[in-house]
Amino acid sequence: LAREEKGDKRLVGYFIAAKNPAPTTEELRVFLKQKLPDHMVPSTFVALDQFPLNANGKVDRHALPEPEANRLHREEERSTPLTDLEAKLKEIWEEVIDRKPIGVRENFFDIGGHSLLAVRLFARIEKVIEKKLPLSLLFQSPTIEQLAKAMSDGVSIAADSCLIEIQPSGSKPPLFWLHTLGGGGGGGVLRYQKLAQLLGPDQPSYGLVAPPEPFSQMEAMAAHYIKEMRTIQPAGPYQLVGYCFGGVVALEIAQQLCAAGDDIGLLAVLDSSPVNVADARTLSANTLDMFTSLPKRFQRFFHQEPSQMLAGVKRKSKQLERKLSALIRNDDVSRSPNEIPLEDVIDMDHYPAGYQHYAEVHWKALLNYFPKVYPGKIILFETTKSPRNASVEAIWKSLAGGGLEVKRIPSTHEQMLDDPYVRIVATELIECLERCNNYPVRSCAT
Repeated sequence: LAREEKGDKRLVGYFIAAKNPAPTTEELRVFLKQKLPDHMVPSTFVALDQFPLNANGKVDRHALPEPEANRLHREEERSTPLTDLEAKLKEIWEEVIDRKPIGVRENFFDIGGHSLLAVRLFARIEKVIEKKLPLSLLFQSPTIEQLAKAMSDGVSIAADSCLIEIQPSGSKPPLFWLHTLGGGGGGGVLRYQKLAQLLGPDQPSYGLVAPPEPFSQMEAMAAHYIKEMRTIQPAGPYQLVGYCFGGVVALEIAQQLCAAGDDIGLLAVLDSSPVNVADARTLSANTLDMFTSLPKRFQRFFHQEPSQMLAGVKRKSKQLERKLSALIRNDDVSRSPNEIPLEDVIDMDHYPAGYQHYAEVHWKALLNYFPKVYPGKIILFETTKSPRNASVEAIWKSLAGGGLEVKRIPSTHEQMLDDPYVRIVATELIECLERCNNYPVRSCAT
C-alpha cells in the first residue's frame, strides 16, 4: 500500500507471519527482490495478526494501521545516529545520495546506491573523515551503522587483497565475478551486486578486484587472481562470470585453470568482446562501441546530459578509426597496440579520477592481449539494443572450441545489469549454472 509520510509517498508491506519468529525486514526484501522490480519493494513492513476485513470479507485497506503504529522491527530503520561517527556518515550519505532522511540501518543498495555513487561516497568520506576505505567494504557493511562499526573497530579489507565477499554463504559451488575496466578498490564489482543477489541466498559469490597497483598484462592478472580464488576454492569446477572487460579477464583465467588440469563448470561473458581476434592489427569495432557507451553510465555520477558527454567521445572515436584505417591501408604492423591511448576512445575528463590509472593500465592490457582458442564451452550474454559494427557472436565463436551458447538480452550494454533487464540475466544464469556444471572441461590437453 502506498502511504504518505511527511509529504513523501512510500510503499508499506503488510503481512501475517506464518512462523515465529517473523522474518526480518532484510529477509523480506531479499525475497521480494527476486519477484519484483526494485521500485515495487516496500521500504517498510508491518506484521499483523490478521488483516482487517470489510463487510464483503475483503481486506479493508482503509483500516490498515499506519506503519508508525506497528512497524516490524522499527529499530532496524531508525534514523537517529547514536555516535558522532554515525552522525558524520549520515550527513555524507544524505549529501551524496541526495535523500533525507536516511536511516542508519538502511542498506546502501536498497536506497538507490550503485558503483559510481559508491566512488563519490567513499571519496567524500576520505575527505571529511580523513580515512581511506576500500569500496568493497560496502558489501560487508552496506549501512551507516555497520560502516561506522567497521571503521571504529578498525575492520577493513587487506590493502593487497583482490578477493572480496559479495555473498559468501550458501551450499553451492562459489561464483567468481571479474572486475570491469578500472576495477580498483572494489568499484569494478559493485555492478554485480544486484545480479548476485538475484541468484538466491544459497549461491556464494566472490568478486575479484584490481590490487593497489594493477597488472599491465592480462596473463599476469589472471595468474594472480587464480591464487586468490584458490584460497576459497582449492579445486574446480570453477564458475567464472565477467561483464565487459571482466569477460576477457574471465577468459584468460579459464584458459590458465584449464591448462593446469582444473575443471571449469561455467564460463559466462556478459556483453564482452576481446580484441586482437580476427586481425592482430585491428581493434574490434564492437569493443569500441562498448567503451563509448560508458559515459551514459557516468552521467548519473556527474549529473551531465549523456549527449554532451558522448559528443566528445565520438570525436575521439573518429580519431581512433582514422588511425586504425591508416594502419590497415599502409600494412604497418610495426606500431605497437599500446600506442593507442585510452583518451582516443573515452574522454578521460569525464572519468572518475580514482579510476583513471586503473582504466589506463587495463586498457593497455586489453590491447596487448592475444587470446587463444578456449577448449571448453563459452556462454555469451549479448545485448540486442547496442549499436554493433562487428559481430560479438562471431568473435566469441572463433574462440569457443567447445561451442558457443548465446543468450540475448533486450537491453543496451549499460542497462544490462539494471532493472528490469538484470532479472532476465539472472534467470538465464541460474539455468546455466544448474546445467553447465554437468559438463566440466577437464584440461586444455583433452
